[in-house]
Amino acid sequence: VGLRGAVPIILATFPLLAGVPQAEYIFNMVFFIVLTSALVQGTTLIRVARWLGLDEPTAPPAEPRPAPSQQILEVELGKECAATGRRIVDLDLPPELILALVRRGDRAMIPTGTTKFEIGDAVLLVGREHTLREAVALFGESGVDGEPENSAGTGELEPPGVN
Repeated sequence: VGLRGAVPIILATFPLLAGVPQAEYIFNMVFFIVLTSALVQGTTLIRVARWLGLDEPTAPPAEPRPAPSQQILEVELGKECAATGRRIVDLDLPPELILALVRRGDRAMIPTGTTKFEIGDAVLLVGREHTLREAVALFGESGVDGEPENSAGTGELEPPGVN
């Protein structure tokens, strides 16, 4: 099975090129034997391996793991906010925190490391609950829905309201 069949076929072309009598018969015979051998081996290999107990059972497909529970929180930057007037790259943000969007007035922009926060910016944060709580301390206590709250004792943050 595999490329081993190509070698006899290539070697069988040498008599053809050299003009040996009955070289076509030799070539056709070699080609037929290689083709038959490959077909027989290819179709029976798995069955014979199972019959001999040499096959390994296929592992069931891995079940997709649920992503860690991510929460979304929108905070509005006020005068007292430690992030106001600073660039994202200058802030000591947790690596798990994602700053998804900054809304400034009527514009929305995807923040980069050089984005400088201004008073009144609304920042959309994505992360786990404990990461968002750390970020709230940096961005200020006045989120869209106020300080993040637990929803019915589940330990999850309330999603921000739609403005």
